[in-house]
Amino acid sequence: MPTILEMPELVMEKILKNLNFKSVLTLRHVCRDLRSYIDDLNNSKLPDSNFSKIEVYFETGSIIKWDFEYRDGSKEEFLWKIPENSNIVDIAIRNQALVLKFQKYVLRRLFFHFNVHPDSKVMLINGLLSQKIQARIVKIHALVQSQIMSILPCLDSEILEDIMFWEPSIHFNRDHYKEMEINEIVETDQWKNCKEFSCMRFEVKFNIEHFCHFSNVHLEILAISADELVFLKEILLNSPNFKRFTFNVQFFEEEQMFIFWGRPFSDNYKSYYFGKSNGEVLQIIYTSRFTPLRG
Repeated sequence: MPTILEMPELVMEKILKNLNFKSVLTLRHVCRDLRSYIDDLNNSKLPDSNFSKIEVYFETGSIIKWDFEYRDGSKEEFLWKIPENSNIVDIAIRNQALVLKFQKYVLRRLFFHFNVHPDSKVMLINGLLSQKIQARIVKIHALVQSQIMSILPCLDSEILEDIMFWEPSIHFNRDHYKEMEINEIVETDQWKNCKEFSCMRFEVKFNIEHFCHFSNVHLEILAISADELVFLKEILLNSPNFKRFTFNVQFFEEEQMFIFWGRPFSDNYKSYYFGKSNGEVLQIIYTSRFTPLRG
């Protein structure tokens, strides 16, 4: 009687096509030959995982936690213990590349949480993927630019619509917001083609030229003068795509702003509205305190 690997290739493909992706992953661990066969198989011949959201946590103590949300609304969680002296991020990324072989539709959300030391070695995953990751929204909880750059270039820049950077909750100090460099990030196609950007719990080095192509931006800012905000408004009014700029600021010449623009709408998040030459409206929203946000 022939073994499973001695079956005709068409039969093998039909068997795999009728399994769910977790069964194929289990089959992959049966032996080295099966693992090689599955890894070499064209992605189109594998079952669809039906994910709508994937959330990956790189935890201290060599733990990786995966949260999967399926298109039917069901959810699953997996915890993996990484062998001693192994790199937690490298292993997580290799498993991510394997899991994404089964994804046939665009992910609605893809989240990464770097709850590890910022000096931890980070591996670029471009070389492990046969194609770019297709996701509408990416949210990366990270401490340093290198962690974000291990993920961002691997996303399909034609699909990605919304980029979110957050400081991980375990490192967050509301009284002291860290600053992150984004000089490499702003040069990526993913950044240049994206429509929306938000950065919470830490500040980024702000150069308005790098943000004008967005339609919606939400930032944490330590300080901005009324004159700087007036200058910013004029630039955004001439940006064809820009619609809303929201910022949380700690030091701000609010009374001077009232002289320039009058009193804002609302009491908590304060809003100003300005007509643009293309008939659309620019909205500038701010709060003069840092607001504790949940990730």
